[in-house]
Amino acid sequence: MLAGWAGLCSAFGLRAVSGASWRMLAACGGVLAAGWLASTVPSLLDAPAEAHAPALSAASITGTLAEAPQITPEWVQVPRPVASFGLGLADIEGQPVRLQARRDTTSTAREDQMIAGSFAGQGPHLMLVLRRSHAAPQASLFVALTRQAAENGLAIERTAQPVPLSSKFGALESADIVLGEGDKARSCLAFRHLAEEAGFAFQGWLCAGAGRTVDRQQIACLIDRIHLVAAGDDRPLRAHFSKAELQRQPACVSSKLQAAGRKTNWLDADQPAPALRRSTPERVAAHRPAR
Repeated sequence: MLAGWAGLCSAFGLRAVSGASWRMLAACGGVLAAGWLASTVPSLLDAPAEAHAPALSAASITGTLAEAPQITPEWVQVPRPVASFGLGLADIEGQPVRLQARRDTTSTAREDQMIAGSFAGQGPHLMLVLRRSHAAPQASLFVALTRQAAENGLAIERTAQPVPLSSKFGALESADIVLGEGDKARSCLAFRHLAEEAGFAFQGWLCAGAGRTVDRQQIACLIDRIHLVAAGDDRPLRAHFSKAELQRQPACVSSKLQAAGRKTNWLDADQPAPALRRSTPERVAAHRPAR
């Protein structure tokens, strides 16, 4: 097509540009451009869209359409785990607290799981997962709980909108949920804490025993008992827990212990104050300096 229009221009004798030939050259150039558009644009319009449209990856789509792909951890169970965290409870209403741990073979991530009771039982059921990882921020609370429930053979049948929950770690996410397993369903209270600067997070749920409900104050006092057992050289994690210890919830300490001014252990909020030791004449004489 372009060769034909070039021949047309040469036929008009436009081999040299001078004087009035500029106008003829401009007109010829316009004719050439119009001819190229007329022959090329229809072919572009008829071509498939993917032939000339840039490909979009999942990572380039933001918002609610898609999320960037995340690396799935490859978990392996720790045979005889040494606790990194403590709960300060031997049992929850008669349900012993069991410890499990797993680590990711592709990173340094580790999860400590504290479990009390069972979902199928009639007593209270606690599932608390504490994770140490310096990976990217996790998904939303609903997505995170859905994954955790699926790992335990459960399904989230209903959930309420998350609301803030005050704790010694600051404001947590909490939500009323209904967990289901087959034809059994239980109302529970779910919670989550994220501390990206410390590479630390925990989440879980607490289901009350038969005929009882869990309120947010119970969850706040349960979380108040979480303490750090071993952190190694992880200074950000130690700093995070040190700051939290200064922000313990006053409502989680019984009035009896507050009046006594001391207690055997700050974790034993419901235990009576230790008995005072009285000084007897024999004890006084034994500690009196000899003259």
